[in-house]
Amino acid sequence: MKKTLTRLLHTLIAACAGAVIMGLSVFIWYLDSRDDLELWHTLELSEEFTADSELAGFSDYLELEQRLFSELDTEIYGRSDAESPSIVQRYDRDSLADPARWDRNWNRSFILGGPGAAQAVVLIHGMSDSPYSMRSIAEAYANRGAYVLGLRLPGHGTIPSGLVQLEVADMRAAVHLAIAHAVERNPGADLQLVGYSNGAALALDYTLDSLIDLALVRPDRLVLLSPMIGITRGAVLADWQAELGTFLGLDKLAWNDIMLEYDPYKYNSFAINAAEVTYRLTIELQEKLANLESSSSLSEMPPILAFSSAVDATVVMPVSISALFNRLNGEHYELVLFDVNRLALDYKLLSVDPQQLLGPLEADSQRSFTLSIIANTTPNTSEVSWWRWLPGSTTPSQKVLNLAWPKETYSLSHIALPFPPHDRLYGATPPETGPDTIHLGKIAMRGERGVLRVPPGAMLRQHWNPFHSWMINYILSEEAQLPLNTTPANQVSAPVQN
Repeated sequence: MKKTLTRLLHTLIAACAGAVIMGLSVFIWYLDSRDDLELWHTLELSEEFTADSELAGFSDYLELEQRLFSELDTEIYGRSDAESPSIVQRYDRDSLADPARWDRNWNRSFILGGPGAAQAVVLIHGMSDSPYSMRSIAEAYANRGAYVLGLRLPGHGTIPSGLVQLEVADMRAAVHLAIAHAVERNPGADLQLVGYSNGAALALDYTLDSLIDLALVRPDRLVLLSPMIGITRGAVLADWQAELGTFLGLDKLAWNDIMLEYDPYKYNSFAINAAEVTYRLTIELQEKLANLESSSSLSEMPPILAFSSAVDATVVMPVSISALFNRLNGEHYELVLFDVNRLALDYKLLSVDPQQLLGPLEADSQRSFTLSIIANTTPNTSEVSWWRWLPGSTTPSQKVLNLAWPKETYSLSHIALPFPPHDRLYGATPPETGPDTIHLGKIAMRGERGVLRVPPGAMLRQHWNPFHSWMINYILSEEAQLPLNTTPANQVSAPVQN
């Protein structure tokens, strides 16, 4: 009997091992059967900045960046297929997605305004993005007389292969150089850091370091858009996939997505290493926040104004709240959440109703930060109102905004917040004047599934923010740190719910 059970156990183990090997083999075959890698997935640009680059300052960073883009022109655009150029391929010269069609190549670091300003602003874009995503905010600050530095992070703005070897230390070093430059050019200026997504994590990371290292200039304020403070571990479970690809000599396994590069200012292909780097940064952030809370150093944190969609497929908002905002105390720490368009949705269509997040926040009498929610004014209108709860308050003030949800838009998205409706690339409608360039803000090509190389989700995801003008005005206003002087709190109910 014992021998029979032992044989049966061995048979089951062998069967399970065989099933795992078979499943893994099919998975590897599937990944390796994807589109072939192009030169921009495999070429390593030698002039890219790393933490080991010996630069004296940000001026050297810009000189190195100039050499980097010259190398890009030679090694990528100089080798493009002139006989069969694509009208939408970013790396085919003169295609609609060629950044050279623009009056300015916003893939590169930029400076707006002159030195000696009363306010210095450093803007940091997100992972796989470029400084273009910070353009509208940068111009708004510059129009107010600020010295504005938009940083191109290492590995970005050139070719997707730049994300394969990227390290947290590379991005962190570039951020330090940019901030030191802005401070040096504007002695005594009010210093603000504006970060989007992974750039928000880097802005917060620098600020936390400045609470400990007195040699670092502490920012006077942080503005965070779609802050990436927590992401799901599942987003980077495929790290082993890249290692297996290296072992087997299958380069495609280093990529989570291999896609046509039709966006002039954002990579469509996404390296697994990029997700792993982002995850490591968020874990380090959470550890720093916990350690600083234990030492009571978080009481020195400068004011924070953060904006996020209540539904975000990239970041885990409850982690951002628990790891950051619940550890802060004061009206000058504010989280602004954009609810879904309740007029356009039956709640039964939602896989997750954001009211599960918003409701407890609204009712929390122990909430230590200011909460704002942009939501439908009534169940029967697309017009939106701004509800605002001060710390510890469960009754909001309300202000009706002269804005409304666009027809057929049911929510914002992680990528929508920085872009205005009139954005030339991601806006609501194609521009009527200017250079002939690709427009990605409102494309929804219809036909049979599985035919296009562009996934439907990429076309239908909301790319622009209908409340951008309000957001910019609020960022620039003194009101951002003051209670709303609007409808008395005792006359206001919570935002509309289904």
